[in-house]
Amino acid sequence: MVPIKVSINKFLFQVAVGSLPLLNVLALNEKITFTIVVFSVLFFLRIQRLKFAAYDVFYLIFIASLSLSAIFNGYINKSSLLYITTFLTVYFIYFKNTVSWYQSYKKEFYSTLHGIVLFTSGFILYEFIALNFFPGVFIELPRATAIEYDSTFLRMYRPRGFAEEPGHMSLFFEFAIPLLVPYLNCMTRRKRIFSIFLIALAILLMGSSFTILLAIISITFFYSIKIIQKPKFFFTATVFLAICFFTVLTNPKIGGLVKDYSSSIQSKVSLDSNNSSVSDRAYRFTKGLELVSDNFLGGIGPMAFKEYSRSASSLNLSIDIWLYSGFVGILAFYCFLGLVLLIFVNSKAQNKKWILLSFFLIILHYQIITNFWFPYLWIVLGVMIMEKNLARFKEA
Repeated sequence: MVPIKVSINKFLFQVAVGSLPLLNVLALNEKITFTIVVFSVLFFLRIQRLKFAAYDVFYLIFIASLSLSAIFNGYINKSSLLYITTFLTVYFIYFKNTVSWYQSYKKEFYSTLHGIVLFTSGFILYEFIALNFFPGVFIELPRATAIEYDSTFLRMYRPRGFAEEPGHMSLFFEFAIPLLVPYLNCMTRRKRIFSIFLIALAILLMGSSFTILLAIISITFFYSIKIIQKPKFFFTATVFLAICFFTVLTNPKIGGLVKDYSSSIQSKVSLDSNNSSVSDRAYRFTKGLELVSDNFLGGIGPMAFKEYSRSASSLNLSIDIWLYSGFVGILAFYCFLGLVLLIFVNSKAQNKKWILLSFFLIILHYQIITNFWFPYLWIVLGVMIMEKNLARFKEA
């Protein structure tokens, strides 16, 4: 008979993992979410097991740099203090929590993650069908923010799942899918095909151009590796897929839909200055680089970007961190990431390439957003540390 305490701990952990896509649903605001509440409970349950390592020193230097930048630039207010506090909070609540719990419930982590990815994909499909074809059927969920849907993509509503916008929801898939590849490979062929189809359909319907672009690059890269390893089999498979692909495209209706979809993606990723989204991002990015150049060493203070610009952020996490913590801060932050990465790469951890893919997809996405309080980066870093530890335990 399983002890009650163990059962409760496992249940809480599964609830926490299952809540990962809830970025905007069941939340008070963008930072106080159901996910962080559950992870906070888990943190306090094992706070006595909290351990520190060399990489923690770099992170503490980064936090100190944020604080000093706020002091020296005279920008100490509610927003700057909240910014610093949030960086501390996500570090302990998500990163340290994952390090503490992952080893005990690794199997539950992947099974729950797979289940919630499928559930989220199913909800996205339901949202797309209901909003576009049966508006009266769709039941809106309680959200922290209510923004208008973007109906410009394929002249249809874009589903956003449990996030504020489709791009944020796509980040969840960029985090989860690579981690789940080994788990999917252990399933029966029917279950694996069903999972892949549903997930791929959800990503296509959300229409996040950045995520689709990353998916194409990732698939091409790993497919190329497989071709090198098994050239005859994959050459035959490539020819077969190519024939199927062009056969489908010759159908006028399907071909027209694919053409419209491709045109929509192309317009979203184009550098056309007439595109309002591209223009706004270009302005923020350029302004951010100008401020970095003028405030290279000391930065401007946390959340002070809005004092120099019409926008609240550069929409690039690296630029934001440099501006808000100075040169020492950005150096310490990337030394922290680099050290965790180095520790993991030099280990004999399982499924290394898929965990690394998840990490790099998240890092790439953070070049166009600054929502560092999302749990995904911190959880992947925690998985890296614990997979390294598990590999070391097996060697011993």
